[in-house]
Amino acid sequence: MRNAIFILLFGACLGACSYSVVTKADYHVVPLPQEIEMNQKGEGFTLTHSTLLTVSDEALKRTADYFVSQLQPLIGMNLSVKKEFTADGQGGIHLELGLSHENKEAYTLRVDATGIRVKAVTPEGVFRAIQTLLKTFQPTYADAVYFPAGTMTDYPRFSYRGLMLDVSRHFSTVEEVKRFIDLLSLHQLNVFHWHLTDDQGWRIEIKKHPELTRVGAWRENTIVGRYLGGWDYPTDGKPHGGYYTQEQIKEIIAYAQQRYITVVPEIDLPGHTTAVLASYPHLACVPGDYKVSNRWGVLWDVICAGNDASLTLFKDIMDEVCALFPGEYIHIGGDECVKERWKVCKKCQRKIKELHLKGIGNYSAEDQLQSYFMGEVAKDIRAHGKKVIGWDEILDGTPMEEAVVMSWRGVEGGRRAARMGHDAIMTPLSHLYFDMSQILNRDAEEIPIGGYINLEKVYTYEPVPADWSVQEKQHIIGVQANVWCEYMPEERIRQYQVLPRLAALSEIQWTAAAQKSYTDFLNRLPRLLQLYDAAGYHYASHCRKVNMDSYVDTVRRCAVFKFYTLGNDSIFYTLDGTSPVEQGIYFAADSLTVHDSAQLRAAVKREGYFEEEELLSALDVNKATFAPIRFLTKDGLSPYGSDPRLLVDGVQGTSRSDDSRWVKNVDEMELVLELKQQETIKEVAWTALNSLTENMSVPSKLIVYVSADGRLFHRVAEKHQVVTPTKDATVYQDILCFPAAEARFVKVRFEAPCITPSAGVSWLFLSEIGVR
Repeated sequence: MRNAIFILLFGACLGACSYSVVTKADYHVVPLPQEIEMNQKGEGFTLTHSTLLTVSDEALKRTADYFVSQLQPLIGMNLSVKKEFTADGQGGIHLELGLSHENKEAYTLRVDATGIRVKAVTPEGVFRAIQTLLKTFQPTYADAVYFPAGTMTDYPRFSYRGLMLDVSRHFSTVEEVKRFIDLLSLHQLNVFHWHLTDDQGWRIEIKKHPELTRVGAWRENTIVGRYLGGWDYPTDGKPHGGYYTQEQIKEIIAYAQQRYITVVPEIDLPGHTTAVLASYPHLACVPGDYKVSNRWGVLWDVICAGNDASLTLFKDIMDEVCALFPGEYIHIGGDECVKERWKVCKKCQRKIKELHLKGIGNYSAEDQLQSYFMGEVAKDIRAHGKKVIGWDEILDGTPMEEAVVMSWRGVEGGRRAARMGHDAIMTPLSHLYFDMSQILNRDAEEIPIGGYINLEKVYTYEPVPADWSVQEKQHIIGVQANVWCEYMPEERIRQYQVLPRLAALSEIQWTAAAQKSYTDFLNRLPRLLQLYDAAGYHYASHCRKVNMDSYVDTVRRCAVFKFYTLGNDSIFYTLDGTSPVEQGIYFAADSLTVHDSAQLRAAVKREGYFEEEELLSALDVNKATFAPIRFLTKDGLSPYGSDPRLLVDGVQGTSRSDDSRWVKNVDEMELVLELKQQETIKEVAWTALNSLTENMSVPSKLIVYVSADGRLFHRVAEKHQVVTPTKDATVYQDILCFPAAEARFVKVRFEAPCITPSAGVSWLFLSEIGVR
């Protein structure tokens, strides 16, 4: 009935007109506004070439001009802005201030037969409304656009909505940075975190210390391919570098300000300072001929915190940075500072004694030295009326006064900061590092960093868990994603890594948690992708295919699969490896459970045609598959821990250590499997990664125990072996056979040899455990 009413009204509105191309606005944009109230009985408004855009305040003229400039290439209309700043917005689009709301970015957008009326608390709120309005258009040239009657009431969930761009690893030009800022603006973000310095290049002009850019902005060459450790790696033989003059920085700041985006510069210290040491080698703990780093990772050589000249340098730098950037925040890093040099540096140890610094709990005297050094720099920044942001390592010691903590190593950093009274910004690498791959088949992607963060994983991240206290929740001021550019030398690749995950991020930042729905998001995403196409953005198109989420249900002893696709179009699948185009099963349920071996293939049927089919998962089921499993050794690698169910999910890992199919630990691993019933077993199989380069060793010792009750175990088999490490990662499979034994519970212990004496330990990466 509602559709019938709309058709009648739409037809009545346009019947008397002779527009040849008419499109309809869609208010269900990304990010989703907080409230959309449609007036089903009311008459909407038709925008045409003759529509006027009026403003009630001179302060809104800039936003009105921006809207006109964006609308023309989008739909081919060139509207006029009325110069007389009156409240008379009848028959057109009218922008005004005067809304009463506690959120400074709040706005209302009302549509009726007289026109479109935007009312906001501040000019910033009017700009947010205009960005929402622009996204309601279908990006095609039109003679008229019909806006249904209704009202939006909208405001952001978080005051800090950021995206970080690393320009140190690979330099971005001024125009590329501006286009990056345009992406933030389109998605209603308001903070551009600009990572300007690192081991691989210093990118900001400091007039008092010109060597930072004369030397520190340039590296001789760059590693080719994925960095796996060590010093034996190929390079491209090409110099790389660049920096921004202070005039260029002012230009970029002004560009961002026009879009109500604050630029937060990051000057990383005291770690990630190889470019500084290349410029001023006398500031190192160890004398040497330092060069701007040509490879990635964490380097041992950092600025000498015991040298007063180091502190003077960074205070000089911050004096110029604070004068240059008008925003309230300055980011000073603090992450991944290796302190091995400080432990044997006479100046650092003298400073520790001078300041009476001592280790406290898990934190060493050197950790306290970092806190002192950063605290002194922070004092200088606060003297300029600014606030300091640091990565969550600043909690590993004595945090700086009033510092905002950027929680990246998980969510606990943000929670710790909140408990200590510090504001926090959530940016966990588990969900919001956009350099990581978007699909499990990373061979199909251009950059080799690995990891796995797909669109759904971004979207479903909740930065303020329900079980946190009120105080903890109040200190979470925002959310940010990070774009680390080690493997992104081109703007095209950066856009691919960011889009459309930025759309998912924007909804975390803007939309109330209760309003979010991933399936609804997929329904709304196609219109936004049309805008990407119109702008010429190079985005990842994986969302057009079948996107799969899976987990092991050890209670029901099965694998559970969920499928999604752009626009929630029809998905068909098979479990026997045959083509879903020919004899596929329509995926109609919320999830699919699989209990046996399977070759899962799927394809999307869109607009009556099947698109490319693909093998999503190959399950090889044995007695251990989907069984309840528990670790007896603690995972020591990942800050999130390995999920032991990966060992019984029926899917073997690949030669990529970061393909989300490996369970990892240092030196050893011990686990217990609970079989479905008392079984006769004769063998245990396993899969391991073998890589000298990545310091991963195949187990040298394996012991198998069995039990009827899970308490009393007896040994049934043991194997000792020496496996030659391979330079590059290879998948190693092995089986231990033994005389038949009865078991309900199977305990397996793996021990790994140390293959890299200098490291002292080896990593043990295991995939499928098989029991037959």
